[in-house]
Amino acid sequence: MKILNILALSVLIVSCSKLPENSMITAKYIVFNHDISSKTIGNFDNVKELTNSDEITHPFVVDKKFHDLEYAFILNPNGTLDKITEYKYDQNEFYQKYQIELDTIDRENIGVGFMIKLDEKLNQIVDGQDTLKILDVYQKERLIRVDKPENKGRIVFYQYK
Repeated sequence: MKILNILALSVLIVSCSKLPENSMITAKYIVFNHDISSKTIGNFDNVKELTNSDEITHPFVVDKKFHDLEYAFILNPNGTLDKITEYKYDQNEFYQKYQIELDTIDRENIGVGFMIKLDEKLNQIVDGQDTLKILDVYQKERLIRVDKPENKGRIVFYQYK
């Protein structure tokens, strides 16, 4: 009986971490890690868990951790860049205070070669020249976390539908 319970739990965990067939990436979000976001978010009462696949425009909670947005890359249905939204952090003092490097975007060339998509097996994301293994799929939030080291105080989430 114990083995049957473990097997059932394993199947449930694996099925929860899979992407539905015909999934596609709709956005890429660069957010500050939980430690930094916990200091930058002014009012935690306004931070809500995500429950749909609409464009994320405000700080959010995933896996009981807060994330404050830095950049949002919204994609066209073919995986190319539709628009970029930068959030309030463009002051050098902010980045110095939290000891993170100021990330700059080459606005003139950002669209050149910019394409994000899922691989055919739905277990990796192809982001330009990078192929990233999917670690976690948050189905309720429609977010994916990949096997990519944290980038200078930042985490990257991909949104899917």
